[in-house]
Amino acid sequence: MNDMIKTLEGINLYREGVINKKTENFKETGGDAARISLIISMIAFIFGITFAFFVTISISRPIERLKQETANIAKGDFNRRIDIDSKDEIGELATAFNTMCFKLNELERLKSEFIANISHEFRTPLTVILVSSDQILEQKKKITEDDLDRKVNLIKRNGNNLLRLINQI
Repeated sequence: MNDMIKTLEGINLYREGVINKKTENFKETGGDAARISLIISMIAFIFGITFAFFVTISISRPIERLKQETANIAKGDFNRRIDIDSKDEIGELATAFNTMCFKLNELERLKSEFIANISHEFRTPLTVILVSSDQILEQKKKITEDDLDRKVNLIKRNGNNLLRLINQI
């Protein structure tokens, strides 16, 4: 019986040793897994920060450029163009910006032409009115009645032309 107890105690000691070795192996494997997980987490974190940085730059630079060009347009400089080759919303915004600049530039050109034409159209009848008035005033004692009628009719006709132009505008 003593031999059996000693054998059982030996088996028990052997089993405890095996269990202790396996426990130590599991601890080592768990520690290795924790270190690997930490390293992977750190790499993923660094990659995520780097990716976020580049995405932020790729968005903020074109928007900053649009902001600067918008300030130039606010100052009246419509000859602007932004070259952004992006196919996303920022690219669409740049295309819309370029279209707006083109249309504003065209509108500015049309406004200048309109003002030049109006100035010319106003200047002609106004000059006739002023010249005829001056002639009447200079020659009021020696002007004939026919001349006076002709000049007053000229003043009236050009005054009506001027009024018609103003009403059309």
